[in-house]
Amino acid sequence: MTTEQALIALLLTRVAELEQQVKYDRLTRALSQSALISQLHSEDEVTVIAVDVPGLGMTNVREGHDKGDRLLIEVVMGLKSCVRMTDCIYRRGGDEFVMILPHCYYFDADKVESRVRSLNIDLYLGVVSGQQQLSVLVQAAFTQVECQKIRRKNGKL
Repeated sequence: MTTEQALIALLLTRVAELEQQVKYDRLTRALSQSALISQLHSEDEVTVIAVDVPGLGMTNVREGHDKGDRLLIEVVMGLKSCVRMTDCIYRRGGDEFVMILPHCYYFDADKVESRVRSLNIDLYLGVVSGQQQLSVLVQAAFTQVECQKIRRKNGKL
């Protein structure tokens, strides 16, 4: 192998490593926000479950970022245990996650939601199924999450 070929092989290896770093969240190993964005144009039948971890900021302040990081990892491990191998979990950012369940109709999504709720982790969940553009479903699911937050704040949840 020539020096030039070795350099090209090294560069290709590094590019592959960088692609993996962009595709996966470094902390939780969930798919990343940029990986989610690349999927937002799909219009297949899909269920979207929006997940928000309440109190993460206070956990970070009171108990340290290591405890908050462990909580996020626990959440992702729990979410993965509730879905099929074909389903994807994305970290949207901070304390928000998006679960994409392709070819999962609402009655099946209800079962997944029940499994997630049984994890014994305090979470806000928004569940939407349909064949609209994925970005619309993600927004609708997070709108449900925001409504839950308001209801909890007002003592109605």
